[in-house]
Formats: sequence, structure tokens, C-alpha cells
Amino acid sequence: MNSNLTLKDVALLAGVSEMTASRAMRNANDVSITTRKKVMDAAASIGYVPNRIAGSLASKKVNLVGVVIPSVKSYVFSEVLDTPLVEIMDTDGDPIDSCVGVSHYSAGYNMALAIMEKGHTKIGFLGTKMTSDFRASKRFNGFVDGLQSKGIKLIDQENYSSGSTVEKGRDSTQRMLKRNHNLDCIYCSTDVIAMGAVMHCLEAKISIPNELAIAGFNKLSMTSGLPIKLATTDSLRFEIGKLAANLILERNDQKITNTAKTIELETIVDIGTSI
Repeated sequence: MNSNLTLKDVALLAGVSEMTASRAMRNANDVSITTRKKVMDAAASIGYVPNRIAGSLASKKVNLVGVVIPSVKSYVFSEVLDTPLVEIMDTDGDPIDSCVGVSHYSAGYNMALAIMEKGHTKIGFLGTKMTSDFRASKRFNGFVDGLQSKGIKLIDQENYSSGSTVEKGRDSTQRMLKRNHNLDCIYCSTDVIAMGAVMHCLEAKISIPNELAIAGFNKLSMTSGLPIKLATTDSLRFEIGKLAANLILERNDQKITNTAKTIELETIVDIGTSI
């Protein structure tokens, strides 16, 4: 699908005005069945998908109904909805309905093994305060358990509040290295923080990974701009989104409401050149 396509492209292909195309896409009553089909066929042929949010803002109406209930886990209230629900990103725990994601505990555990296989033993951790980021907390717990499986313990950690930024990663790395000159690796809860750690090393002329190894999580595309290839874990975000969407479509098409399914993808550790 070309994200640059507009309603004007659909109208030109269908041979109608942009206004008529808009009304046809909105199922307006004053558009003939023949015209509506021409517009819909034109849209489908070029992969145009209308922006429902923008349309809702313009018309001040939206074809959605909000429902507030005390609990979706209760049999009493869940029957009010009778609609499929798919949780994404995290499979550690008990989902309400279906779930697609990865085990964040395993992601942390496997990164610990990868770091130790490279010979690192004096390891620190940088991440958010665990009470504010449950998935990062699971990765941290998995990481610590992975280290302990080989008899290694963290020698330092630093937790920051609020969101992750490159600046926080840079400043936290500086403080951690000031406290522990013998650190040989820092595991960061996100690639953004890891990028900040790399920035500090570049400024302080610390060789990566010879003097300090650095690893992150998520495999963000922005890390491709770094002078080294960051060690990270691919969180498979695109794959998760696609599978979740397919689960919803499958259950809607088959009118299935009681076949909860959990799909757990295996995270991929990319050691890059930074560990």
C-alpha cells in the first residue's frame, strides 16, 4: 500500500469528483450503487485506505461505541461485549483473551547469555524504574536470572523516571562509569538508552566493545546511524501487529468468540559489533 495515495487519486481513477468519491466512501445515501462500486473498486485496485480518524474529526461523528465495564475477566460483564480482544507485545502472564507477543523475561535471559558468551563478567544495567515499565521489569528479571545461571551478579544498576531519551542514557552511563571504573558491559532496557551510552563513549573516547560493551532492546531502525552496530533484541513488532490483526479478522469472519489463542514469537538476539 502506498501511504501517499489520496482520495483525489481514487476519484480520478473512478472518473468522479473528489466530493462524490468521499461520499461514496462514507456510504452516503445519495450516491448510486453503480457509482459507489466504481469508487470502491478504484480504491481497492490502488490500495487506498481512508483515514477514518481524520474523517471522524471532520464530521464530528465516529462509527464507534464506547463501553465501560467493571471487569473484562468477569463472566458476567464479558458477555456484554461478546467481541474478540487481542493483547499484544507481552506473553508473560495470563491474557484476558487472545495474545500475540514475545516473552520479555526470555528476551532478558537470552541477552545475558549472549553477553556472557562474549566473556563479559562485570556488568551493569540501565533502565526505567521498574514500577513504571512492567515489560522492562520482566526483561531485567530475566537478565539477572540469566547472569546468575553462570554465577554472575550485576555490579551496578541505575534506574531513571519518566520516558527514555538519548540524553538520559548518556548521563546515566557517565555516572555509572564514574562509580565503577571496571565495568566491561552495560545492558540497557531500550535501544534509545543504549544510543545515549554509545554517545558518552564516543565523547569520552571509550572503545566499544574493547573497553565497554553495550546492548539494548527493540532493534530500532534509528540505531543504524550509529558508527557501530548495536547489540540488541528484535522485539518483532511488525510480525506481532500482523498476526494480531489476522487473529481479529479470522474470528470476525468465522463468528468465533470463544477460541482464545496465545501466539508467542521467539525473540532474536543480534549481537552486532557492540558486545
